[in-house]
Amino acid sequence: DGGYVISARRTSSVIKVDPTGEIAWQLGGKSNTLKRGPGLRFDLQHDAVSHGDGIYSIFDNSAEGIRKASRAITVRIDEKAGTAKLVRSFAHPKKVLSATQGNNQVLG
Repeated sequence: DGGYVISARRTSSVIKVDPTGEIAWQLGGKSNTLKRGPGLRFDLQHDAVSHGDGIYSIFDNSAEGIRKASRAITVRIDEKAGTAKLVRSFAHPKKVLSATQGNNQVLG
């Protein structure tokens, strides 16, 4: 839609900036503006990507010990309702924790 999606790792937040430069929403962090559904906490994330229709993928590092393994998550944002819902969560079967970097890729 001409805006930007910013992954702010150090604040554990993903921010959407609209084409005018205004913040449309912030998911996570101290200034969260969306009501989050169960399981949607993430920390020190990387690679927030918009896939259209309110769907975003995020690599949740969880490097601060929040979880025992990093994970890839898919989130649905409803901007009008001001909500965020966890759609899917994928973790490595061997419980791999990525301390500083990582990404994920959605395949067809």
